[in-house]
Amino acid sequence: MGTRSLKTEYWDFMRPIYRNAMIEAFEITVGSPAYNVQRRRFLQHMSGVGLKCLKSVIYPTVVLHESSACEIISEQITVYVPAYGHELTKSFHIALGGKQKMMNSVCDTGTVFNTGITLFDRALDSDETTESLKNVITLEYLLELISQKHTRRTDYSHVSRKPLIQVVLALVNEYFIRCHELMEKSRRASVWEEHTRSLLALFLAAVRGVEYSFEKHTPTDETYAFVLERALAFSKILAIDSLLAPDSDSDLFRPEVFDPILGLGKIFVIIDDIRDVLNDIQRGLWSYVTVKAALDYRVQVLEDGKKRDDRKILEDILSTDAIESSLQDMLTLYTHSFDQLQDYISPARVYPLKQVIKKILIYSLDLKEE
Repeated sequence: MGTRSLKTEYWDFMRPIYRNAMIEAFEITVGSPAYNVQRRRFLQHMSGVGLKCLKSVIYPTVVLHESSACEIISEQITVYVPAYGHELTKSFHIALGGKQKMMNSVCDTGTVFNTGITLFDRALDSDETTESLKNVITLEYLLELISQKHTRRTDYSHVSRKPLIQVVLALVNEYFIRCHELMEKSRRASVWEEHTRSLLALFLAAVRGVEYSFEKHTPTDETYAFVLERALAFSKILAIDSLLAPDSDSDLFRPEVFDPILGLGKIFVIIDDIRDVLNDIQRGLWSYVTVKAALDYRVQVLEDGKKRDDRKILEDILSTDAIESSLQDMLTLYTHSFDQLQDYISPARVYPLKQVIKKILIYSLDLKEE
């Protein structure tokens, strides 16, 4: 590799591989007039949904004294994060038999969740906020939020002086309040119990993720399972949010339905890890791609017990088929998960979910700030 930034070099390498995989999987013609029109419409739609969600759902949850919620949030995420949460939750609600009556409440809940968990991850990943976050959002604190509905509040300056942590606290509290409100309407105790287990598993996986570093952990096949635990954030919990609502089909609350839903979540873990390969290398953390490179292609990330140079690790990974193999795993999950899901839910109800995930995959590189 030359003198260009590693980020530019990686994206220049990865982008054509990614596009070729999408062309082969979905038989699209990149650059055609029809493709460009569909791409523009989808991005405009997602941008509009995300902006509306930020203004009507996310920003009102918190008041900051030294800066605005808009300023802090826009530094961390794009409008597509709340849009993801809204559109995926909407599609899950349709698939799970949800009606229009509860659609807005369920979608807003999913929007708060996806935005909150993304900002939680950002704060956890930052040296400036990680320790403060761990001290404030603890397992005991989550259990308290689960056990009883708290009062809505927008000012968390008494808990932390860091604006990002104040925003995360507000969104976490708002999410649990909304879940309690759904539960009060449906009284689905078994769904609530599964919701609790999934959230606690997600929290523990997120906290442990910071400890899964190149230097502290030698990867095994079990490391894949840990990396994919994050799938809960992108699928199962959004689906459970729908099942907490009284108008969804409670008969679909069973393990065989959740298996393919977890598969869909794994898609988003893999695609994020493909896009974030360089960041994970720089931070020295195991991801789906770096684990695959180490286990399947014998890429070495350490030398004499210390992390190797970022450029050398990246060059070694790109000399293998680790990216291509990860993409194929992702596309196989897409096909198999929807085939399984349609064994239990009619194709007509699954169709919106299948389409929105397909579009996210096809246009994914356009939904990512580089």
